Amino acid sequence: RGNIIVPEDILGKYGADALRQWGAMGAATGSDIMFNWNDVVAASRFQTKMWNIARFALIQLEKEGFDPNAPVTTLADRWLLVRLSDTVECVSAAMEAYQFDVALKAIREFAWDVLADNYIEMVKGRLYQPGPSRKSACLVLHTAFDALCRMLAPFTPYFAEECYSHFGEGSVHKQPWVTFTYDDEPARSEGNMIVQVVAEVRKYKHDNNLALNAPLGKVTISSPHTLDDEGDVGRTINADVH
Repeated sequence: RGNIIVPEDILGKYGADALRQWGAMGAATGSDIMFNWNDVVAASRFQTKMWNIARFALIQLEKEGFDPNAPVTTLADRWLLVRLSDTVECVSAAMEAYQFDVALKAIREFAWDVLADNYIEMVKGRLYQPGPSRKSACLVLHTAFDALCRMLAPFTPYFAEECYSHFGEGSVHKQPWVTFTYDDEPARSEGNMIVQVVAEVRKYKHDNNLALNAPLGKVTISSPHTLDDEGDVGRTINADVH
């Protein structure tokens, strides 16, 4: 009757893995799903975002490799590992319960909102400077990227395999499921605070027609904590932060 979308049309434009994401994200298991081109487009855009994350991480790791024994002491790095641990726990529980939509949503939110939009933006300046804090950030990037590839493998097998292949560690489909855990409650609360500070300052710049890298002079933060963030906030908002 001409009232269907043939799979070949979708595969030709966006690929099989974007279609798989639509199937997983559409609704809870057992529910009927109405096809929506916008959902497939969003899935494809997520893969593009993930590929940009992969390229950035691999460039940093290829500069001088990463030290698996590097101490992680910087607040932003600890915060990212806490958020990764939360995501692994959520995705693992959802997969056990066959809640594929919940699992994939958690993966996408972590990759896009937490890793790309917040963490990477905060540590870019540190990654371009040699030293122990750079090694810490590289270890965190490697840990997060490795976990994302493994969690994405059931949903986007071809895409996850392509990303993981650049690690040179074999097939992602032969790796065990992620079991990463990291408990650091102070890093969660203090990290959330510095992320909020950066977001508010960026909103201020946007509302006042300022470039995101426009200098702000001195910025004072009133906080119940003494934050040792290796200057991540100051570099991100381009200000002398106290």
